[in-house]
Amino acid sequence: MNIPTPRYAIGDTVFYTYQDTKAGAYPCPDCKGSKVWSCTSPAGHTMEMDCPRCTYNYGRNQGLSLARTIRTYGVRVLTIGSVQINTARTDGPVHYMCLETGVGSGSVYRECDLYSTKDEAETKAAAQAEALQLEHDATPQAIESRAKATATYFRAYEHTVESTVKARLQQEVIDGSHQGITAGNWVVEEEGDGRYAIKAITPEYEYGVRIAEVSGDDAYSHLPPASDAFGNAHLVAAAPVLYGAIAAVIKATRDYLPPDGISKDEFIKRVIAATDNPQIVAALQQIER
Repeated sequence: MNIPTPRYAIGDTVFYTYQDTKAGAYPCPDCKGSKVWSCTSPAGHTMEMDCPRCTYNYGRNQGLSLARTIRTYGVRVLTIGSVQINTARTDGPVHYMCLETGVGSGSVYRECDLYSTKDEAETKAAAQAEALQLEHDATPQAIESRAKATATYFRAYEHTVESTVKARLQQEVIDGSHQGITAGNWVVEEEGDGRYAIKAITPEYEYGVRIAEVSGDDAYSHLPPASDAFGNAHLVAAAPVLYGAIAAVIKATRDYLPPDGISKDEFIKRVIAATDNPQIVAALQQIER
């Protein structure tokens, strides 16, 4: 029987590699890494604000999360302190204990996990980390997280609201308590005969705007994004709760299509009357002038 010859001798310096993970983030698809959004009013005034996706709002809403698990590796310098040969072991016949981690009582290292040079160790460890990253990224959880993180603010928020409203609508239908469900700044109200109205509401619940009429099964899928801050502007009064009141008003008054019988000027006046937020009032008054 041949006794294996150890690759390393007592006193040799070797390099041990290990795998680890760290919390990372996908590049923000909304600000492209600048951390800033630029806004322009209809009058031509420009302003900048912190990106709500990756700065102060980061991590608050899982539907908008950019979080990502990243595989990493490390290399540790060790000194051989003892050599063990056991031909009966299935994980290799030669093992070592090192001075830095204890000899006689401490960590035992397989010969295949130790390298003679740092460059060789880093090359092997990097390849292992890359393979593990690919394996992780192919899991269903990672695929879903990546889909949300690479979608822009609007698409990501729509996905979150759809899921939330669908679940709540189904539960209320099951337990018979369905009267009207809310999702952020939007409400779905039953009108009978299987018809539902989607309406926008202010924090004071004083100004409702009919958005659409759909069947019960499809009500959740027709909801606009829950936040009006950068989307449709039926709910300017609620904007300060969500990412930048002034930018919301500027966007809102530019894109908003008033409901029948209400002009844009009348809408602005109603919003001013309905809110005591000084930022919104000042921004709207500036636009009125």
